[in-house]
Amino acid sequence: MNTGSDMLLNTSVYAMTPLLFLLAGYAAWAVAFVMVFRNMRAHGVVEIPAAAVASNLAWITTWGLLYRTDLGTLFVWLNRGALLVAATVFGYTLLYGARHVRLPEVRRWFAPGLVASYLCWLILVYLFAYQPYQSYAPDQSLFSYQPYDTSNGMISMFVVALFMSTLYVLVELSEVHASQYSLTVGWAKLLGNTCGALFCMLVYPSNHFLLSLCAITVLLDAMYLLLFRHRHAVSAQDPEPV
Repeated sequence: MNTGSDMLLNTSVYAMTPLLFLLAGYAAWAVAFVMVFRNMRAHGVVEIPAAAVASNLAWITTWGLLYRTDLGTLFVWLNRGALLVAATVFGYTLLYGARHVRLPEVRRWFAPGLVASYLCWLILVYLFAYQPYQSYAPDQSLFSYQPYDTSNGMISMFVVALFMSTLYVLVELSEVHASQYSLTVGWAKLLGNTCGALFCMLVYPSNHFLLSLCAITVLLDAMYLLLFRHRHAVSAQDPEPV
C-alpha cells in the first residue's frame, strides 16, 4: 500500500502545516551550520561540543543512510545532504579538536574517544528504530515487534537534540571564551528545535515522552542564550585566546 512516502512531501500521512514547521526547522539548522563553518574558518574551533558532534552524525547517518523517513522524498534528500555537512564537521573535529583540550591525558584519547562515541550513538539510534520481521515463538504465538522510535526518527532526534542542548549549557558554564561562539547559532538552534517541537505537538499530541523531550530541549536552548549574552558581556574586556 502506498503511504505517500514517495511524494515530495507526504501529505497523505502528515498535514501541510506541521511539514512546513519542520521545513522551517531544517532551514534554521542550515543557518546554524553556516555559522559553524564560518567560525571554524575564523577561530579554528567547532562551535558544537565534540560529544554532540558525534551524536548528531550518528542520528543523521541512521536517518540519512540506514533508514528512510516517511516524511517525503524532500526530507529524504535533506537528511542525505545533512549527512555530508555533519560528516565534514565531524572530520574537522576529529583532526583538530584535540588541540583545544587542556588536559594531556584527555587530549591523547580525544580522537579514539570521539570515534567510539559516534559508534555507540550509531548503534543506539539504529536499534532504537529497528523493527525486525515478525516471528513465531516455540508456543506458536505471534510476536509483533515494534520500534521505539517514530517512523521519521523524531524521538531519537530530540534525544540527540536534548543531549546537544545540555552540552551547550555546560560549555557556557566552562572556560571556553565567548568570542569563539556565535549568537546566531544559539538563535538558529532555538528556532530549529522550536519548529521541530511544534511539528511534534501537532503530529504526536499524545506522546508525552516526546513532548517532554521537546519542552526541555527548547528551555535549555533559551537558557543557553541567556548565559551566552551574560558571558559575552562579561568577557568583552578579556583578550581573545590565540
